[in-house]
Amino acid sequence: MLKKLLKIFNIKKIFFLIILTISFQNLSWSDDIKNFQIEGMSIGDSALDYFSETQLEDNYNRFIAAIKKVFTGDRLEKLLHMYSPDELGNELAMAPASGKLNFHSAYPGGYIDHVMNVATNAYKIKKMFEASGGHINFTDEELLFAAFHHDLGKLGDGKEPYYLPQTSEWHQKNKKEYFTHNPKLQYFDVTDRAFWLLNQYGIKYTQKEQLGIHLADGLYNEATKKYWMGYRNWKIK
Repeated sequence: MLKKLLKIFNIKKIFFLIILTISFQNLSWSDDIKNFQIEGMSIGDSALDYFSETQLEDNYNRFIAAIKKVFTGDRLEKLLHMYSPDELGNELAMAPASGKLNFHSAYPGGYIDHVMNVATNAYKIKKMFEASGGHINFTDEELLFAAFHHDLGKLGDGKEPYYLPQTSEWHQKNKKEYFTHNPKLQYFDVTDRAFWLLNQYGIKYTQKEQLGIHLADGLYNEATKKYWMGYRNWKIK
C-alpha cells in the first residue's frame, strides 16, 4: 500500500509534510504526567516548585547532546553559543511549547520535549519513506535543522521571554491557560522571530531549511498560506 502511495505523490516534495504532520502532535508520553502536575500550580508559584532544577538541567543537556550529534563545524559552534546559558539557554530550559493544557507540551521544559519529539519522529518518517523506495531531495541535517528550530521564536528575543506565567486564576481554571504571551515583546510571528534569531547569531540555513520552518505552521499562519498554495501546481508522477 505504501509503495502505491509513493507512486502517487512526488516524494521529493514532502519535506513540508513531514514537519507539519509531526509539529502538532502530542507525542511525548511525559505530557500527561507533567500536565497533571501543572493542574496543581497556583498563581505566583515557581516552576522549580514542581520541576527540580536537576530535571530542567537534564532536559537541557539532552537537547544540547542532540545538537552536537547532528551538526558540526562552524554551524555547531554558533548553535552552541546561541543556546548557551548566557544567551538563550535559560529560556530554552524553562520555556513551555504552548500556553494551554489542551495544546502540546504546555509546561516548563515543554519546548525542549516538543522539538525533540518533532525531530525524532520526522527523522523516522523520512527513513520509512526512503526504505520504501521513495526519493527525498533534502538531507537528514536539513530536516533536523528545520525540526529543531521551527518554534525557535517561542524563546523570545534574548531579553524578553515569549511566554509569561498566566496570573489570572480565571484563565487558569476556565481556559486551562497557564502561560500567556509577553506584552513587552516586540510582535513577530513565531517563524519570523526564528529567522531573526538565527540571523542575529550568524547561523546560516539553506532554502530547504527555511521552507521547512515556514511550512511547520501550516495554515494557522496567514504568511504561510502562500507557501502552501504554491504547491497546488505539483505534478503527480
